Amino acid sequence: MRSNGLQLLHRDPDPRPGFGRAKQALQPLLYYLLLLAGLVWLISTHRLLSSLLFLIILVVHRPRFGWRRGILSLVLWGLFYASSVAPFDITFINYPGPPRFVRLIVGLPSPQGALLLMQHEAVWAGCMRHGNEPKWVWVW
Repeated sequence: MRSNGLQLLHRDPDPRPGFGRAKQALQPLLYYLLLLAGLVWLISTHRLLSSLLFLIILVVHRPRFGWRRGILSLVLWGLFYASSVAPFDITFINYPGPPRFVRLIVGLPSPQGALLLMQHEAVWAGCMRHGNEPKWVWVW
């Protein structure tokens, strides 16, 4: 039997048997592992900006996505991990004046820090240090 050129174009590009099925089986597993790792990281960082990015990732990142969503998903995961170690974050604290970045004070404030707190130029984060607190927070 003679084959024509069209049949050659429609062949599976990967000659390894079962590779496509293994890829389809591992993709959802990788999806849930990434989400679990992201959730554990989010709980340990206590960052609001990272929480918002994680919610966006939940909407965009799906087990069966095309290559464009895959690239967007990788960019969002990178932004998520970068925002969890960035020196800035956002907060829902309402301070008088325009929206701006103010210093974050952790622990017992010094006399200069207390003055900044009274002038609404700093936010007090309490006494417990987590190890990756931001230096600046966005208030409005």
